[in-house]
Amino acid sequence: MCGAFMASYMVPPAQATKLPSDLLNCLKSHYSDVKTRLDGSVEINKTELLLPLLPAAQVKTDKVELTEVYPPQGKSDMLVFSDGWCFLRVLKRGVNKTIVNPHELPENLLKLLLSGHFATDLIVPEKFSLPRRLKVLAKDISVTYFDEAPRKEEQPLVGQIKSSSSHGVIFVTSPSTGKIALLDDQTLSKLVEFPTEGTPNSLAVAENRLYITDQAKNRILIIEPKQRKFLGQIDLPPKTTPKGIAALPNGKLLYVSEYTANNIDVIETENNKVLVRTKVPAGPSRLAITPDGQTVIVMNAPAGRVTMISAATQKVLGSVVVGTLPNGIVINRDSSLAYVSNRVSNSVSIIDINSRKVTGSLTTGTGPTGLALDNVKDRLYVANARDNSLSVFDTRTRKKVEDIKLPLDIDFPGGVMLTPDGKRLLVSSTLTESIGILDTQTLKFESQPVIGHSTDQMLWIPIE
Repeated sequence: MCGAFMASYMVPPAQATKLPSDLLNCLKSHYSDVKTRLDGSVEINKTELLLPLLPAAQVKTDKVELTEVYPPQGKSDMLVFSDGWCFLRVLKRGVNKTIVNPHELPENLLKLLLSGHFATDLIVPEKFSLPRRLKVLAKDISVTYFDEAPRKEEQPLVGQIKSSSSHGVIFVTSPSTGKIALLDDQTLSKLVEFPTEGTPNSLAVAENRLYITDQAKNRILIIEPKQRKFLGQIDLPPKTTPKGIAALPNGKLLYVSEYTANNIDVIETENNKVLVRTKVPAGPSRLAITPDGQTVIVMNAPAGRVTMISAATQKVLGSVVVGTLPNGIVINRDSSLAYVSNRVSNSVSIIDINSRKVTGSLTTGTGPTGLALDNVKDRLYVANARDNSLSVFDTRTRKKVEDIKLPLDIDFPGGVMLTPDGKRLLVSSTLTESIGILDTQTLKFESQPVIGHSTDQMLWIPIE
C-alpha cells in the first residue's frame, strides 16, 4: 500500500472532507446505491468510485442539480453539479488507475476541471496516477504523473457517428410511403428525400454509416449521411421481415431482429456479413443496446416479453415478462434500467437490467409507443398514440409530471426524439404530414413543420 494512501487514511474524522447535504441528496436521487467515504469519495452501486473535485469557489444555488455529464451516454467519467462541485470516475488503464483523459473533454469541461482541486485528505487509490496536464488538481497530494498523448477516438457514442461538431441532421422514416426524409437540425426544414420502394423502419449508425431496416424488401439499406447517398444494402433471407436495428458503441457489430424468423442477426459492419443468428421468442421487433455495450434487449411483442442477449457471447441471458404488446424501449445512461412501453397495457415497465426483473410500472395514456429519456433532467417522455398526447414522468420519483395534448395536425405519434441539447422534443405523426416540436422547458408546442408525408422513427446524426 503506497505512503499517500496510508497518510490519507490516518486523517482524523474532524478533518475529513464532508459533502454538502444538498449535493449528497442529489447524488442519491440519481443512483440507487450511494456510499460516501471519509474523504468525500463516493462508491456507486458497489462497483464505481467517484473522486470529488472541490470548486475554486462555491456557487450559490437554491437547489443542487446534476447539470452535465461526460460522456453523455454510457458510464459517466465526469459529473458536474450546479453548486460547482464535480466528481471524476476512477478508470482502469491496464493495471493502473486514472481519471478522464483531458484531451477528450470539451473546452468548457476542461476549463472547469482545471479550476478545481482534490481535497487534501483524499485517499488516493492504489496504482493511481494523473495525466501531467492535470497536475494542478493534486496540490499537496503525492501522486505520480504520466504524459498522455491525444487519443484517437475509437468509439462513437451509441447511435451516433464520429464528429466534433454540434451541428447535424435528422433522418426520419415513413413506412407507409416508403420514404426517408433528411431534416436540418436547426431549422427542422426538409433538405432531401430518399425513396426506397420498401418499408423503412428502424435506424442505427455505425462506422459513419446509417443503417435502416426495410421490412418489405428483407434488407438493410446503407446511407452515407454527409454525402447523402445510398451505399448499398445488406440482403437478408426472404420473408424474415427485419424490424429493429441497433449498433454496438464501437460500431463493429449491428444487431437486427428478424420478426417472422424469430432471429437476432449479428452483422459485422466491416464486411456486412451475418456472423451468427440467435434464436429468440416469437416476434422480435425493436431492440436496444445498453450504453456499456454488454447487453442487447429485444422486445418480443406477441409474447409480452423482452429478451436479453449477451453481446459478448451472443447467448440469451433470459427474458422478462412486461405488458401486452411492448413497443418502445430506452435505457438509462449507466445501463442499469430499461423502460419499455406496452401499447395495449397502457403502461411503461421499468426493468432492472442486472437482476432481469421488472421493478416498477408507470401508467400512461392510451396506446403508448415512442419513448425519450432525458438523463440530465430525469424525465421520461412517452407518446400515447391513441390519445394523441404525451405523458411526462420524473424518473427519480416515478411520478407523472404532466399530460400534454398534441396539436391537431399531429396524429397517432409513433416515435419521439430529444435534440442533443435537450431543449426540444420531436414528435412524429403516422397519419399527417407534420411533426411536432415541444419546448422541454415550457412543455408547450412551439411549431409543427410540414414534412410532406407521414413519419415514424427519428435519429439525429452529427455532421462535420
